[in-house]
Amino acid sequence: MNSSLYDSYKTLRVFEAFAGYGSQSIALRNLGVPYEVVGISEIDIDAIIAYATINCININKDVKFLDKALDKVEKMGIGFNFKTGKSKIPKLNRVKKKQLANASEGVVANEK
Repeated sequence: MNSSLYDSYKTLRVFEAFAGYGSQSIALRNLGVPYEVVGISEIDIDAIIAYATINCININKDVKFLDKALDKVEKMGIGFNFKTGKSKIPKLNRVKKKQLANASEGVVANEK
């Protein structure tokens, strides 16, 4: 599609509900639509890590206060298991916990 079709439009502000890996913004980018992601909503751990990776967020950097970062993530409802009524985060290995903390922090920072 011709991106010049969208040249006269203002930037579309997008809230990605049930964001997954970010297919909404990927589709807009592929169509040449000017957009800005103003927020996302996702609770699946793997989807958040994928979203961050696709958006060039370094998920493997060191996290100084990992427990504090994960507490913040858990309070957002990320990783909640609706069957058991408990968080999945405590059962993750350390690498995955670090990736989740970095992904969550990076996605929030990108929204500002």
